[in-house]
Amino acid sequence: MTTSHASLISLVIDCLHRSEIALTSREIARRLLNARAVTDVTLEVLNERLQMVLKVEHQTRAEASRLVRRGEYYELSDSGIFPIISELSDASDPSLSSTMVLSDKLGDKLGDKLGDKLGDELGDKIGDESSDEKATLQLKVKVYPLFRQVSSLLRLSHGERYSVVESLRRSLRRTLKAERESELLSNFEDVETWIRAHLIGGSARLAKKLWENSGRLLSLEDFEFCWSLIESYQLLRVCEDGIWRLNHQGMALLNQEEEGISSDLGIEKEVLRDIDQAEGLIDILMICLEHNQVTQDQLVTFWGQVLRQNGKRRNRTCIVEALKSRLKNLADRGFVYKKQDIWRLSEEGLSWLRKGGIQAPSADQEALEQVWSALKKQRDLAKNSIASLLDQMDPRHFEALICELLESMGYDEIHLTPNRNDMGVDVVATIELGISSVREVIQVKRQHRAIHRPVLDALRGSLHRFEAVRGTLITTSSFSKGTQEAAFERGAAPITLIDGSRLIELLMQHELGVKPVQIKLWQVEAKLFEVGSEREWPLWRFKEE
Repeated sequence: MTTSHASLISLVIDCLHRSEIALTSREIARRLLNARAVTDVTLEVLNERLQMVLKVEHQTRAEASRLVRRGEYYELSDSGIFPIISELSDASDPSLSSTMVLSDKLGDKLGDKLGDKLGDELGDKIGDESSDEKATLQLKVKVYPLFRQVSSLLRLSHGERYSVVESLRRSLRRTLKAERESELLSNFEDVETWIRAHLIGGSARLAKKLWENSGRLLSLEDFEFCWSLIESYQLLRVCEDGIWRLNHQGMALLNQEEEGISSDLGIEKEVLRDIDQAEGLIDILMICLEHNQVTQDQLVTFWGQVLRQNGKRRNRTCIVEALKSRLKNLADRGFVYKKQDIWRLSEEGLSWLRKGGIQAPSADQEALEQVWSALKKQRDLAKNSIASLLDQMDPRHFEALICELLESMGYDEIHLTPNRNDMGVDVVATIELGISSVREVIQVKRQHRAIHRPVLDALRGSLHRFEAVRGTLITTSSFSKGTQEAAFERGAAPITLIDGSRLIELLMQHELGVKPVQIKLWQVEAKLFEVGSEREWPLWRFKEE
């Protein structure tokens, strides 16, 4: 084996990254051999070499290393500075003891400890880019727990020893792994019996505490999922005395959970939204908003496309598993609901999106759109009914109806012509145009075939007989192309054309043969309920006695 020190450290980091759990040097060595990352060496020799390399790494690079040692176990620190945080945290300095968010003050201390250049780089990365990192899709957690479970675990793990928590995690992982391999899964329904059968000492005490004090909400099955999220987003920290304690992130999430999503979200309270964004929950809500109602299979397809666009390629099985747990989380918070295998966005989910700056309508918008669609359909049906009634009218009654319409449109001196010898004109009327009174002749045609140009020419030729300056052709059908082109022929008297569709519109507009029915619709203005009134109301001041 000729692998260099740097190469071995790189292999160890890659192994820990893929395992996502803490491992001993022997477990790391076995995995490297199984993956054939290292060859021509026995397990014992590789284990000894790893122990020596890891010891040198710790002594030479110390806190700058990405590897963190916890007894016999090694794990990764995302920032490579995890041990420094506990070392620099001081109970007398509340800005450091209550938070793992590295402020400028902590950045300065890092600069002193690691060197000015490294300290500046870490300060820039943690201070300036933290908001950008939160805004990106990271998908750190495979099976997503309920936030109620995470909140319970945060409260109950605060003050517990690191070694006890890790012991419980190892016991649960070891037992579940063995049972999965034997295809005989434990029955967690009788939790106390299971704890007595599989756990001892501090692990048994902590498991019983988590189960009972959470109101039996935090099952042993969900413990690892919840703890994975807590670690991924650093909601707890290990202090120098080896005790897990809430940090700024964890306290902000608990405060937000207690106050509810309806409260104003300050900068310190955006933890929950950042986690939602990083874990793809916001993308799921946006898919539900865009498609209105989707099946789970459609969500798998659409969400998978979002993951691929963000460089998070997963096979369909992983996507289905991740999506199910996230939908369960969103449904538990009331953001989505399922009805007849269809997922829909709730008013609470819409409000959560709006508070994040996303334009989202209120839930009543769909009902309003359905009403508008129904109104349009009813209006079309009314038009069809009018067209049918017009076709069946007595010709003289139809002419009288046109007189009623002209009067409603502002015409005066309206006269019907005799049935015989009408010279191609059915109605004569005058209309006020500015300061002038203009006489107009109207011919009506109740027929199905299109009106052609000879009818228009005949009407235009009759204008002088009635001392009219313009004419109008009204029909229940349509006009040919030649008729339309000749209506406003240059140098000739203008002839207005009103086809069947336009005639029905005019009858409805002037409420002839139709009666409008008024209904009142209520559209929710969500802004008032979410941000309150914009007015500054005066405060009542009591008189001093």
